Amino acid sequence: MSRQEEQIAELLRLEDEAKARAAKHVAIMLQRPEQLDKIPLLIMRTARKKASIDAMLNTAMTGQLEGIKNGLMNLENSLAAIAELESNFNEVDQSLGSVPELVEKLETVKGENLKHTQLNTAKVNLEHIFSIPDTVAKTEVLIEEGNLLEAHEMLSEMESSRDDVLFELHRLGNKDLNDRETLKKYFDTVNELSSKMEKQLGHTLMRTFATVKQEPEKLVTALRIMEREELTDEHYEHKQKQTGFLPPDRPKEWRKKCLEKLRESVFQKIEGNQLEGREENKMWLVRHLEVIRMVMLEDLRIAKHHLVHCFPPKQNIFQYSISLYHEAVTKRILAIMEAGLEGNENVSLLQWVLQVYPGPELLGSAALGIVKNLIPPLLTEEEVDRIVMAYMTFMRENYGTWMRNSIKQEKEDWLSSTEPEIDSENCYYTPSPVLIYKMVDDNLEVSKTISQDLVQRTLQVSMDEVIAFGTMYREAMLEYKENYFTERSPNILFTKYMIAITNNCEKFETLGQETRTRWWKPGHLDTDSAHSFEDLIKTFEDIKKETVTFLLDQSFMDIEHHFLQLFTEEWKASSIAMEDMFDKLNIYFENYHKLKSSNYELLFSSTQDRVATQYITAMMRRKIIFSTEEERKTAVEKIKDESSLCKEFFTAVSGDKIDADFDSPFSTIDALAGVIGADEEMISFDLMMLNSKYSDLTEDHMVCLLLLRGMTRNEAKQVASDISLEVAETNNTFKAKSILSNVQVTLSLMDKLNLFSNKNS
Repeated sequence: MSRQEEQIAELLRLEDEAKARAAKHVAIMLQRPEQLDKIPLLIMRTARKKASIDAMLNTAMTGQLEGIKNGLMNLENSLAAIAELESNFNEVDQSLGSVPELVEKLETVKGENLKHTQLNTAKVNLEHIFSIPDTVAKTEVLIEEGNLLEAHEMLSEMESSRDDVLFELHRLGNKDLNDRETLKKYFDTVNELSSKMEKQLGHTLMRTFATVKQEPEKLVTALRIMEREELTDEHYEHKQKQTGFLPPDRPKEWRKKCLEKLRESVFQKIEGNQLEGREENKMWLVRHLEVIRMVMLEDLRIAKHHLVHCFPPKQNIFQYSISLYHEAVTKRILAIMEAGLEGNENVSLLQWVLQVYPGPELLGSAALGIVKNLIPPLLTEEEVDRIVMAYMTFMRENYGTWMRNSIKQEKEDWLSSTEPEIDSENCYYTPSPVLIYKMVDDNLEVSKTISQDLVQRTLQVSMDEVIAFGTMYREAMLEYKENYFTERSPNILFTKYMIAITNNCEKFETLGQETRTRWWKPGHLDTDSAHSFEDLIKTFEDIKKETVTFLLDQSFMDIEHHFLQLFTEEWKASSIAMEDMFDKLNIYFENYHKLKSSNYELLFSSTQDRVATQYITAMMRRKIIFSTEEERKTAVEKIKDESSLCKEFFTAVSGDKIDADFDSPFSTIDALAGVIGADEEMISFDLMMLNSKYSDLTEDHMVCLLLLRGMTRNEAKQVASDISLEVAETNNTFKAKSILSNVQVTLSLMDKLNLFSNKNS
């Protein structure tokens, strides 16, 4: 099938598809009978749409044909232009064929032209060359008088004459070095003048900040001269690329050299303003940094408001001055760091670097108008961290010294004959907590002037050091306690100072919480700080509990023997043991009232528990037996009387620091007494009720109570075992521990009880 036939077949296919779509479209529009009335309207609409499409197609075809026509015309014009260019190139080729002959014919003219040029150059510069000595003298006088602009004009003329003559020698290709050396030697005085001029300009630039206020025209003259020389350098560098010729002293680079002089002067200002050393004045660094700040701020103000009017805008002298001082100050700070800092010098340097330098006192000053975000950091993070670490080390050493001295003072106070101080709550204390936290607060206040990050790091170190102090405090307290208990020294103030130590521990905790609330910011060293505060509270809480235990140990050393007198034959006839015991305890409680409320509550509760524990333990020792009902009745009355006596005593000493409805462990003694006095028929029931009330009542406890009633050991063991099994099966409810948990009945004790029971049997 030919291509034409394929195209005809494609057209027929497209026509069929169009007819099918049209039929489908008509079927959709005429689905309901009432739509038949709209056929004329639809025909008109379709006709208008067809006419519109035909017009669009006609326009498109016309545009396409017009474009093709224009393209064909352009192709014809291009063809004609190519033919014309080909003709022109042929003519040029013919013309260039005669050029080699013309070069040979004009060689003589070229030589004459070169001679003419050299003679003309000699004629123009002859006057300058012969007047060099006089011109040099005049120029030197002008330089000495400060007329640099006029002197520079004369110097430029002399250098121009020299350079023209040297250039002609270069063009001739004269390789005779004697001519060149003779010429250079003749112009040596010009080179010397150039050096003098350079020194004058350098001196002017070194005094830029002073000159611009006193003689601004002098600075402007120097800058104009440097700019001219910079243009001359560029001219000869360009000429060197074309001809290979460069005058002997080019490029001079006076701008670069003079700005280097300005840089040197800035560095000298920063490095040379240290007024004194550490030996002469402990505040040498603060004074040195303040002088740097004053000098730098003043010079930058001058650059901002004066130099910008003298220097060309492309120089951006204000930003250049900032970069110069920034570099100089950074170098000086690093030199100070390398020389080594001591003590609070680290703080002074950190504060100056992080707060003063970028702050309103220096680069952030409104007089300079520098955008805050554009102020560069003076030191890198690593360099700042070096100072911070040195400061942290100094702080730890300082804390260590203070805390060792505090411990030493505490020990001296403990062994002195002077009572501890009394605070506004009428409680004993020593100054250690306040002094330690005063030092912590001072360090935090100093760190606050530097940065929030340093505050958190200081807080972390401070808490760690307070914890370390707690460890030393505990060791000293244990040594104090051991000496007292071992030697039973006549230190009448032991109780009072142990009370002060207990109160101090609470003060350490309170001040620690206040410090955390005031200074700790979430998001900074969260995990470490949280652990440190928890460790601090735990450290002093543990010490507080130990001191309370030691206070109890001290008091019970004096009353321990009274418990040995309980439940003996003598005890039946007298209550003197309990009365004497409470008389002695009352003396101790007169001092215990000097404890803080929470500490007193802890000691009060501990004392109650120990008295109750010792009383029940004495009961369990069973030195006597209540065999008859009458004996048991009398014993129960006495036990309850003594239990009431205990309650009355502790109610009396509770004072306003303990709630009136405080828990009393002596009700347990009453319950035990009830078992001792129970009827034989009800003993098992009473024991079961007792066990249900006190889940920590053990089988050994029940055996001891039954033995105290006069029951044999085997019977007591059997009854107690049965009750334990029955209670275990019926009572699964968890109950809090009571004072009975502290009453330990050992096997050895049970063996002795067994032996005693057998003897009585």
